[in-house]
Amino acid sequence: MQVADTRQRRGICTALVHHAAENARAQGAHTLSAYTEASNTPMLHLLRNLGPCTTPTRAPTSTSAIEGLPAPPCC
Repeated sequence: MQVADTRQRRGICTALVHHAAENARAQGAHTLSAYTEASNTPMLHLLRNLGPCTTPTRAPTSTSAIEGLPAPPCC
């Protein structure tokens, strides 16, 4: 996923990640994996806030796996 620089920090990626998690869960997935730049602190923070997350760091990229896909946001 990529959000244009001028549109970042508005919750767009958060909504997209939740939508991806809902789709994955509906199809029986239990883990969501993301590949991002290790320096992309906002994305790593988002991933960690979604649920139990393992983030092995391999500069310059990082892989995060979210176990037990997060529940959809409420209301």
